[in-house]
Amino acid sequence: MKKTLILFGSARKKGHTMSMVKLLTEHLAGKSDVELIDCYRLKDISPCMDCRHCWEVKECAIHDDMDDIYKKLEEADSIIMAAPSYFHSVPAPMKLVLDRCQVYWAKAVRQDMTDQKQRTGAILLTGGAPAFPEQFISEIAPLKCLLDDLNTQCLDIITISDSDHKTLSDYPDAMERIRTLAETLCPAENAVSPTLRTAGPKGIPRPMSAVL
Repeated sequence: MKKTLILFGSARKKGHTMSMVKLLTEHLAGKSDVELIDCYRLKDISPCMDCRHCWEVKECAIHDDMDDIYKKLEEADSIIMAAPSYFHSVPAPMKLVLDRCQVYWAKAVRQDMTDQKQRTGAILLTGGAPAFPEQFISEIAPLKCLLDDLNTQCLDIITISDSDHKTLSDYPDAMERIRTLAETLCPAENAVSPTLRTAGPKGIPRPMSAVL
């Protein structure tokens, strides 16, 4: 069965970003083993120290809960990045995880990891302010960079604005794009019994309902 990994960066367990994630997972049910990594609930991740160990060796010098996340990222067939906009950036707990993925960017220095498997993915973003030009440009840049470094084709970037006053249901086009994304990630012919998990501390899987 295909594996879909969702990197979730919202502080709110029942917010608009989770609404987008829930709609996607509903349409992936029975077609993919879906796991959600909740960046706000991770317990033991240290910041990148720019020691440049990963410039020489295909690993991070720090060994903590990121070891489990590296493994899940590399095993995933699809990777979804989902986050709200906080001061024109992704929230700090998610940025902490992104910074520790420097090991994947450093492949350009090491000249290795050329045998990475092809993956698919997407970016889901919410913003409290009314829509304005290039509203999500600073959030998209680091998320798209990580997808690129993981050899992941970004199938869509789906955003909703004015979430301080509107909900996902006010954006039928975004909802339809999420449904289409699910079908593109895992066509209906791959359907099996549904599996949906979220990683808790130390990467231990637990029921998705625990974070809704």
